[in-house]
Amino acid sequence: MMGHGTDGNFPSLSSCSQLLELFPYNYAIPFYFGSLAVQSGLSHSYMYLAYDDDTNGSNVVMPWETRLSQTLDGRTVARNVSPCPEVDTMVDAVVELIHDWHSCCTRNSQQQILHDNVL
Repeated sequence: MMGHGTDGNFPSLSSCSQLLELFPYNYAIPFYFGSLAVQSGLSHSYMYLAYDDDTNGSNVVMPWETRLSQTLDGRTVARNVSPCPEVDTMVDAVVELIHDWHSCCTRNSQQQILHDNVL
């Protein structure tokens, strides 16, 4: 789990590693580290921490979109906010990542058994 901007060392992670990136409100670039993670063979997820009262639909960011303030001051403020997701939301995300990790490990284990039986 990492906040956007953390210098992730993706190549050193195992093939079933799960990456969850957190973006503060008004500063989201999911494809930046997301594309690096996928190219390194990792699973990438992200959470955009929008305000609950954001009713104009900008609380959802698609993987190919960005959410950036139009001013340098706005981007500076957004980058300096400490992300604080709701506990239930964070727990749900981590449980889903653990499930995905377990499924990946099971698949890899089964593939290894098949490979060993062929040899």
